[in-house]
Amino acid sequence: MITIQNNRGSSTVDWTLKANRSKLNQVGEVERSEDFKLDHFDGIDFVLFFYYDGGILLAAHPHLPDELNLRLYMIRSNNCKAPAPIDHTDPQYRHGEFDVAEFEAHLGADDTVRIQARIGIKKGSDDDQDGLEKMYTRAFEDETRADVKLIANDGELVMASKFVLAANSTVFKAMFCEQFTEKDAKEVVIPDVASRPLRTLVRYMYDRSLELKDVEHAIEVLYAADKYDLQQLKLKCGEYVSDYIGDDNVLSILEVVDQLHLNVLFEECIDFLSVKSADDLKKVSGWSEYSNPSVLRALVASRPVIL
Repeated sequence: MITIQNNRGSSTVDWTLKANRSKLNQVGEVERSEDFKLDHFDGIDFVLFFYYDGGILLAAHPHLPDELNLRLYMIRSNNCKAPAPIDHTDPQYRHGEFDVAEFEAHLGADDTVRIQARIGIKKGSDDDQDGLEKMYTRAFEDETRADVKLIANDGELVMASKFVLAANSTVFKAMFCEQFTEKDAKEVVIPDVASRPLRTLVRYMYDRSLELKDVEHAIEVLYAADKYDLQQLKLKCGEYVSDYIGDDNVLSILEVVDQLHLNVLFEECIDFLSVKSADDLKKVSGWSEYSNPSVLRALVASRPVIL
């Protein structure tokens, strides 16, 4: 079964299939998805293949677009999620590889496998696009061109242009273009965002670059992106966080995504927990004291027997 979620500039394709254990490690044994189309690539039919000897492949007819950007994931029954490395050696295909022994060890009783492909369009690499990005990067780094000082909650300053902020954020637009006290201010206090995520947020508004150091950093930026209504940045941070869901952080991630209504990431965390036994749940950091009612209700609805 194929389901597709189209976003601005990209699509998330989920393919759910039932694996045949007897075919594992057998060369030539393969499962094929139904053909599907994507909003961003007119006139092209796509298809996914699952190879039992350790491969996931995306193909297309009449051709696979050169500008296509792909990230592949496998979500098994225990919902351990890891990007499959992508091989670009054949211009007609994109594929990733997985360890068959590890896959079999974590395959649940129902043998269900979910392949997820995030497909988008690569940024242009021509000289004009490159020059434009460099220009905005220089503008961010050249503080002499800034006309407002943003004061983070740790007291650090982040210099910025009101025009750039207002052009990217409806919140900043209201702040600087309407009759608010900040309209003519040279300094604006940002009371609930620290300097690290604030600088990341502002730089993203300038040149769309995003360098996240770890999950904690990504969550900090998520909060800031939500407050200042940068939806694409929220999606990018959510994708980063989803790659690192584990026993040590799943509950803290759930608190954030529940508060910010990030439904896809919320469901991924619930799926991660729902397949665990009672003993395995005890190994999840913070589980014994956990009491968020909305999370627990979702978990009970997903897998009642574990509680």
